Amino acid sequence: MIIIPIGVDCGTANFLKRNGLRYHSFPFDWCVTYNGISLILKNNFKDFIPIYSNFMNEKYGVKFIHSEVTADMYNRRVERFLKICNGNDTILFLRKGHAMHNHDESHIKCETKEAYDLDEILQEYFPKLNYKILYVLLCKKCKEEFPKFSDRVDIIDKSEIDGNIDSIFEETILLKLISSFNNFK
Repeated sequence: MIIIPIGVDCGTANFLKRNGLRYHSFPFDWCVTYNGISLILKNNFKDFIPIYSNFMNEKYGVKFIHSEVTADMYNRRVERFLKICNGNDTILFLRKGHAMHNHDESHIKCETKEAYDLDEILQEYFPKLNYKILYVLLCKKCKEEFPKFSDRVDIIDKSEIDGNIDSIFEETILLKLISSFNNFK
């Protein structure tokens, strides 16, 4: 199984790296994707690639905050992402949701809506892909909207827990990933 981090920020990729679960670099590893990634995939990454470090992509609500940003690097990551999504691997898309205090900022999309939008896009654009989407929900406002159900989307609701959201995410996801590795075919 390949785990692909899809935001909300670099904490997801960093978590995978620290726990020996990050084997490839992908387009959403080291940026902030408050608006999710479904529209980026729907548009086949058109106008996604950053122009310079600390670049804010207004079209998609993505901020590239790390200094090593180059177009060549992101082109390679996009190519790798598309190759894997068109291959035979089993993929777990992993997302740490945004915090409650971020909910009313610009470029924020409801996490639960984005999870199901992403599921629809993946089904449409990668019909042979064997995948699951795992979201750790940290925002109470996003909890209010559960638009539908899919057996490919797993939303873990941690929105009622107070504390450091990175710690909550990491404790939750470690247990879930261990279970996923044992049960996900």
